[in-house]
Amino acid sequence: MEIPTPRDLLRNAREQFLPRAPEKKPAAKRGRSPARKKISQNELQQSVQRLAAECTDRILQSIEDLLPTAGTSKRLVLEGRALLYSAALLDIATGPSPEANFLDLMTFLRLSRRALREYWIPEVLGEEAAGIEASFARSEAEVRAVAEPLMTEKQRKDLDGLIEHWAVANPHQVRVEGTRFTEYSHFADGARGAKTANGLLGSLHAATSAADRALLLGERSLYFAQRAPFVMRLQMLLGIRQSADEVLRSFLPFIAALVGIFAFRLGKSLALTPR
Repeated sequence: MEIPTPRDLLRNAREQFLPRAPEKKPAAKRGRSPARKKISQNELQQSVQRLAAECTDRILQSIEDLLPTAGTSKRLVLEGRALLYSAALLDIATGPSPEANFLDLMTFLRLSRRALREYWIPEVLGEEAAGIEASFARSEAEVRAVAEPLMTEKQRKDLDGLIEHWAVANPHQVRVEGTRFTEYSHFADGARGAKTANGLLGSLHAATSAADRALLLGERSLYFAQRAPFVMRLQMLLGIRQSADEVLRSFLPFIAALVGIFAFRLGKSLALTPR
């Protein structure tokens, strides 16, 4: 049996009774952002299409809930909103660049929600349409949850700043469904804003790995084929209803005149009828 030396006993006592110093973690290199999750372009496109589909269904449901109690004019506005939102989301989900599509989706949700809050609800639709804004808020939260591993906090703040800058510069623009992130490259705050916009797009390109272009095109085509007939049907129904409403309004004075003439002649005939 080996007899421990005093040094061994002291070392064992120190290891058992004294607290251990915490392990030193390697210091992060300055000037570099934390590593971000890297996904393929195919995965990003699938995420955009899934989010766009869920957003479309959620928004349309909130609009359909208002239709039974809406008057004729408000009903036409609601159906027009539904068509514009659906068409915009279809356009975004089937764009050629998954990275640009993702930023376009974030832009669409933020600007549309802002327009609802500042114009469409208080000026046109009324407070009962608050559910539409709530559906946009929920969709925006889901998209930003997907963005967290792909973009740094600074990049997300830069995106918010660009969107806010555009909104402030266009205070009377209430139809924002066609506004896309790529427009900021030509608009945003001169060279500095354009550099920020291009940097955001480049960062998403860096966070994704290349995918088979044929596969991306096939998935976009399939998504379009599944969703486009519904948007076309919605457009046809809205066009028919608007045409019928215009015809009714154009003929209403004529119908009122005929009713007035008939009532006058009926009253005159009754007055001349012997009693």
